[in-house]
Amino acid sequence: MTRRLLSLSVWAIILFLLWLVLVGTLASLELYAGAVAAAIGAVAMGLVRSHGLLQFRVEGRWLGGVWRPVAQVVPDFALVLVLFRTVARRELPSDAYVAVDLEGAGGRVRSAGWRAVAAAAGSVAPNTVVVDVDGRRRSMLIHKLVPERGPSRPL
Repeated sequence: MTRRLLSLSVWAIILFLLWLVLVGTLASLELYAGAVAAAIGAVAMGLVRSHGLLQFRVEGRWLGGVWRPVAQVVPDFALVLVLFRTVARRELPSDAYVAVDLEGAGGRVRSAGWRAVAAAAGSVAPNTVVVDVDGRRRSMLIHKLVPERGPSRPL
């Protein structure tokens, strides 16, 4: 019971902080709304987990490699200008799908939690979107707006 209460509290805090980041204000009405939304979200997460619908977990050590795709966010915003220029000229972008080998990730690839972290982190920068992470083939399929830009390695 204590573990479940701790889990609900952690989820409520995470969701409340996410709310604050998204609304961008500390107005009292938003604080109240965020607290209610976080409580509803935490209870919903508890229900989903209690029914066995969330069968993975995320380990803190996996987050160590998240800096690589996050560091690419600012440089990739220059690509927005490239996209506008391409659209203005009525041209198609020179996008590509890139397969990335995940052999260096070891046994973590088999974990659904690691694949979720890799997909979320890999899709942060504007140039890349993770399309699929295949644990059996140990590969990740990434769509790149400008193929020659940005890292091609996962977390």
